[in-house]
Amino acid sequence: IVVNGYEVSNMFFSNIDFCNNSFIVDEDFVRRGLARNEDEFFKCTGAELSLFWHAPFFSCDENVIKYGNKSGYTYVNSLHKNCDSQKLSRDYKPEDLIYEYCNNLKYLDNTVIPISVGFSQGERFDPLYNYLDILICALIDNNFEIVTVSELN
Repeated sequence: IVVNGYEVSNMFFSNIDFCNNSFIVDEDFVRRGLARNEDEFFKCTGAELSLFWHAPFFSCDENVIKYGNKSGYTYVNSLHKNCDSQKLSRDYKPEDLIYEYCNNLKYLDNTVIPISVGFSQGERFDPLYNYLDILICALIDNNFEIVTVSELN
């Protein structure tokens, strides 16, 4: 990803739901999680993350966004939580996600479509990333523009 010049943003160091956990999610917690992810990414790639981020599962409140802003990050929101990684039945197909994204994106400007590279739970066997060509064609057919995260602002 880095070698090909793609922009890589920060999620967070750990994959926890900020709104449903036993951790105290304060400014220090957010700052340290973002910084640790930066350090780990740099160790692996020799490159810096862009200063955009989102909470795991896109689950957060205004305070978490404010804490990220104080750390120099801009929060990137999604149309809704990442359906591609949700615990959905094996009957839920990537085509359903593509239709849902295209149908709902027309109501929003400057949003992202989260695409997972695997499943942490659930019974699905067919990840959306195997259908990127269909997703891109559907977005273009619906007059959407694909840009980098930096171009959203």
